[in-house]
Amino acid sequence: MRLSGLASGMDIDTMVKQLMMTRKGPLNRLQQEKQTLEWQRESYREVSTKLVTLVNDKMTSLRNTFNNQSLKASTSGTNPDAISVVARKDATRLPVSINVTNTATASSATATFTGITRDSLVTIASGGAISNSSSINIVITKPDTSSETLTVNFEATDTMQSLVKKINSQYGEKVSATFDSASGNLVVQNKVTGASAGTISLDGVLFSNIDPEVSVAGQDAVYTINGTDPRTSSSNTITYDGLTITLKSAGTATVTTAANTDELVSAVKTFIEEYNSLLSLINGKTNEERFRAYKPLTDDQKEGMTEDEIEKWEVKSKSGLLRNDSILTGITNSLRTSMVTGVDTDYGSVSIMDLGIVTGSYGTRGQLKLEDESKLRALIEQEPEKLSAFFGANQFGTDASSKGMLNRITDIAKKGMDDLYNKAGTSRISADLTSGFLASSIIGNQLNQLDSRIAEQNRKLVIWENNYYKQFSAMESAINKLNSQSSSITNLLS
Repeated sequence: MRLSGLASGMDIDTMVKQLMMTRKGPLNRLQQEKQTLEWQRESYREVSTKLVTLVNDKMTSLRNTFNNQSLKASTSGTNPDAISVVARKDATRLPVSINVTNTATASSATATFTGITRDSLVTIASGGAISNSSSINIVITKPDTSSETLTVNFEATDTMQSLVKKINSQYGEKVSATFDSASGNLVVQNKVTGASAGTISLDGVLFSNIDPEVSVAGQDAVYTINGTDPRTSSSNTITYDGLTITLKSAGTATVTTAANTDELVSAVKTFIEEYNSLLSLINGKTNEERFRAYKPLTDDQKEGMTEDEIEKWEVKSKSGLLRNDSILTGITNSLRTSMVTGVDTDYGSVSIMDLGIVTGSYGTRGQLKLEDESKLRALIEQEPEKLSAFFGANQFGTDASSKGMLNRITDIAKKGMDDLYNKAGTSRISADLTSGFLASSIIGNQLNQLDSRIAEQNRKLVIWENNYYKQFSAMESAINKLNSQSSSITNLLS
């Protein structure tokens, strides 16, 4: 039990606290060292998550754009809306004339019910022929007379609309059913177009009291390309010389293709923005001023400061923790070297200057700038294959000079992620700024060692504190004894 200074009149707790302050120096230094390492690790994580996002998101998206760049197709002529067109990057650059005589259609069967709406019961629609459970058959007959029967069961309580839903639910991949209340028409249409898809007929008690259904056969599309002999297709989607053409209506249209310049220019600008953003983040950390006098605050120091003062102090404490860091400077040096080295392609060496891109002045620390957009547009329109090769060439090769720029940067980023993983335990797959750290990293091991040393210091401080209280307790006991003796002497003399 600790005494509180009743005999001596001294504030023993305060005195012990003051004495312990002088003993906390080693502990404070260890805790400050730990805090510095934790801040360093968090700063590394900021770079690591940027690299993960760059590799898994930005570079992948840009690679798809440059490697799979499509041409822009447009139509003109007497009926430019007769077709729609999508052009691959290897599509013809010559005009293509398409004359559509007719589009491909699907076979169908139409049954007409007089005075019946979508909410009418099937019992009423059948004229009373249905009184309980029943079924209808949808028969698809091919030109070779082979057939397929689709059977749909229903109840007397079903309406025409619920019957339609059952048809579409059971056989939606083969036929499509609709009912129009205004006309009373139940239409069942084949999902496959063309004459070879066959005809459709309807059978069942539901149709026993109405006129026979009207069956319409499907037909093939008929068209010509560049005035050649007529061609036929069971589908309205055809391909020709890198063009995917959808026939929409009768008429003549001419297809012309051109490089999708705006899309590719936008992709190049995105690449520059992402590259500069990464470089700016890393340069900011490796060139940030270090304020060595502003060490992390101890809990005792924070007690005498306002939140604003603490915040301003910690801004300086965190500043420059990665100044001249070898991992980060290695990343930026590799990025700059790769950027000024041309890419060896099947079309010769291609450099950023061929794209109208330059590196900034010394003050910009290697950032890129699209200085001549007209030069980039000319390259895209005249030699788009060079742009694709510059960014996306040789993804899996080992020859650095023939690797496309996106693959070079990806390799550099992955190496940086590995180095940060080993140094700080940052994730190589997560872009979450709150993700955890690997305990067995270099910094993780240092923190574990510090935790052990801090625990040992705390153990020693407990011993020192107990010793101080024992000494003051002995003093209090001695004073109490003296006071007791003094009181006895006084009583004897009185």
